Amino acid sequence: MRNIKSFYIVIVLTVFSLIVSCGSNNRLQEVDISNAKVELTLNRFEQAFFKADKYKLKELNQSWIKQYGVLYESFMYQMLNEGSVHEPMIVYRLERFLNDSAMQDVYKQINNKFGDFSTYKTKLDEAFSYYRYYFPDSTIPSVTTFYSNFNAKVFPLPNQLGIGLDMYMGGDSKLINSLPPEIFPMYFKKKMEDKYLVADAMKYWLYACFSQPKDFRNYSIYTIKDDFLETIIHHGKMIYALEAMMPYESPELKFGYSKEQLEWCKQNEHFIYQQLVEQSLIYTKKHKDISRYINDGPFTSGLTEESPSMVGVYMGYSIVKQYMDKHPEVSLQDLLFKETNAKRLLKGYKS
Repeated sequence: MRNIKSFYIVIVLTVFSLIVSCGSNNRLQEVDISNAKVELTLNRFEQAFFKADKYKLKELNQSWIKQYGVLYESFMYQMLNEGSVHEPMIVYRLERFLNDSAMQDVYKQINNKFGDFSTYKTKLDEAFSYYRYYFPDSTIPSVTTFYSNFNAKVFPLPNQLGIGLDMYMGGDSKLINSLPPEIFPMYFKKKMEDKYLVADAMKYWLYACFSQPKDFRNYSIYTIKDDFLETIIHHGKMIYALEAMMPYESPELKFGYSKEQLEWCKQNEHFIYQQLVEQSLIYTKKHKDISRYINDGPFTSGLTEESPSMVGVYMGYSIVKQYMDKHPEVSLQDLLFKETNAKRLLKGYKS
């Protein structure tokens, strides 16, 4: 009787360990970052901007140009449409904008939610500690929160990572509900939750660093490579790298999914891969066919409307993760810089 009971205990523990391992990436969670701790410099530009002394705008404008550079110039010229920060009339335009009661109300709502940024800062510090561990010679940026006028979630620059707080106010907020649905459809608004903020910030940073590292301004999280396989493998590598930076974070947040959407991908992975093969999409070079599998939207065009968007990104990640699980000798650096043969990563993949 004792032997039978012991047998069942072993079975239960084995099943439990399998369940736990399927929901996490043990290889990435075993990393010790104790000697790579990062304390990011945090700048609250939206607070400095909206609380500016209106009698010192000329001096402040010059100070912001020096401190925030391209971020400030883009903020004024492209996001607010107020012209160049170097024009003589900029002080008048700044004063007019800051005297707008509607804009001050927007800032009040943002500050009510993000006045205390410590929770997000702690998570960003940890993520960049992993980043320093894997890439010890790379630049660690300062983090600048700002108001983007609903133009930019994340604004990465070589030495600075801007985060548009207005883009994470949440679907239940008055601010987000007031946005026109023809410009901000419901599927997009669902991703304007603060739970995605840290993962998005790291994702955009990684894409900027490793997609087209020569020019941050030309990077894209919707990059298309030579063919379908090259493209989804590229995006799969980016998500795998993101997982390495945030190994304990909920997996769906790294894709910008809900739990239900990620579960749909897992349950339908075999069907999706079969469809890709049957429709000869694996090696297609047609941008139209590739983009519908990696672009954002209400669902992935060509699949059921129950599917989430960007299913190709999920498939690329699944291929990359299987490959890395089977090849423990391959480091993250090797994956990003040396493993350039997408067909090699696909070989041995099982959906």
